[in-house]
Amino acid sequence: MFKMDYMDEKSNLYVFERKEVFLIFVFMILIGVTSFILGVKVGKQYSFEKAGFEQVDRETVDLLSKKEEEIHDGSRPTEVQLDTQDLRQKMNENLEKKIKEELEKRPEAVPVEDKPQIESNQTEVDETPVTDNRMQDEMSGKYTIQLGSYRTLNEAEQFANGFKVKGYNPIISQKNIEGRGTWFRVSLGAFDSLSQAKDYILKEKELFLGQDYVFGQLD
Repeated sequence: MFKMDYMDEKSNLYVFERKEVFLIFVFMILIGVTSFILGVKVGKQYSFEKAGFEQVDRETVDLLSKKEEEIHDGSRPTEVQLDTQDLRQKMNENLEKKIKEELEKRPEAVPVEDKPQIESNQTEVDETPVTDNRMQDEMSGKYTIQLGSYRTLNEAEQFANGFKVKGYNPIISQKNIEGRGTWFRVSLGAFDSLSQAKDYILKEKELFLGQDYVFGQLD
């Protein structure tokens, strides 16, 4: 009899109520979500530590990522565009200021000093363009911007070609100087007044920046 009762007690099953089953199910879900969050956090921290990042580095990376997202999303296009325009305007202002300072320092109608030539008895003649006499008459008395002076026509043409490829029309004029020989001068423009020549330099400031030049008058 005792044996039978003992077997009955072991064979009894514990039956859960529906409410208890629901609570157990919710509890298991909470445990699963918590374990997942902890796993992600611990795994992320482990990845940073394994890669050699400190806490400050992680914050810096996060901040940079947010800024990159803002720029990528176009949240600040106006600000970036304004910065570019301001920078370009400042560069132009500085360039114009530098050219104006150079113009103030340069003498008016002073020819480029030519190197002396030994044992030469040639006399000075009128300055004439190499092209033709008709052009010489048209440009006589006009102001020009002299860029260089060379002993041979070939050297002058090579120098002038550097301006031709940029779309300019340089003038090559020949001048015989007593005691110095024949020189070929390269210049730009034929202007009615000196102020027009200076305005042209301001207009073509990028061309003349760093370029030696003087103002002269064609004969």
